[in-house]
Amino acid sequence: MFALTNQEIAARCPQVFETSYSSRRTEKYGQLTTANVIDALRSEGFEVTNAFAQSVKAGQRPTIHNKHCVRLSHRDFLDTFSPDETRPEIVIVNSHDGSSSFRIMAGIFRLVCSNGLIVADNTTANQRVCHWKGNSLEDVITASLAVAEQAKESYELIEQMKSVNLSEKQQKDYAQKAAEIRLGFNKNSKVNYSENLLIPHRHEDNLTPSVWNTYNVVQENCIKGGQLVGSRILRPLTNISQNVIVNKELWKEAVSLVA
Repeated sequence: MFALTNQEIAARCPQVFETSYSSRRTEKYGQLTTANVIDALRSEGFEVTNAFAQSVKAGQRPTIHNKHCVRLSHRDFLDTFSPDETRPEIVIVNSHDGSSSFRIMAGIFRLVCSNGLIVADNTTANQRVCHWKGNSLEDVITASLAVAEQAKESYELIEQMKSVNLSEKQQKDYAQKAAEIRLGFNKNSKVNYSENLLIPHRHEDNLTPSVWNTYNVVQENCIKGGQLVGSRILRPLTNISQNVIVNKELWKEAVSLVA
């Protein structure tokens, strides 16, 4: 994936360049503008690879202050073309309507399926900077660079995930937990809703029953939807907050299988 220009970002997500904020904010509000953060991170070698705004309910129109998500990767990783490659990313979530602080998370991008992962919480991989006067652009950049280092360190976990194979039961157990995470199924239910979450979309994910391959298949099905789970066909997960939660919980469960 190539770096996006400002024009391309604006076409996908105009909220990134908004400089006003919701009238509901108080005088204590100190705006941290996404575009300014992007400019600063570009000077550190990072480029935007994707940007999108929070989806809204049918009949509603998105506002210029809506929650939005931006993913950035360092230029050193943007020339990777091997289909099995992954690269570390910084994932930013922001809004100007009071619905979120400026949030920075570690992410992983997998080229084979254009799939964006978000790794689980820890001290450095999940940073928040509140929109209060006194918090500055420098605070966000410092937090972002710390998160970028954590994303690189996640590579070690990925290698472990690739080296550990799961039994059929372990795969089904993981997918069942994913169904519980995605749809809130009763953990004590004797009905297994998970089998369709294990259906791969590509040959690469069906070569070995590794933790990494199993995780990627289940994560893609949970986020992109389209599979029958229980009596429901999963819809694409377009809510930014829920996307983050599901991604993090699926990552935690996968990491537990190699711990």
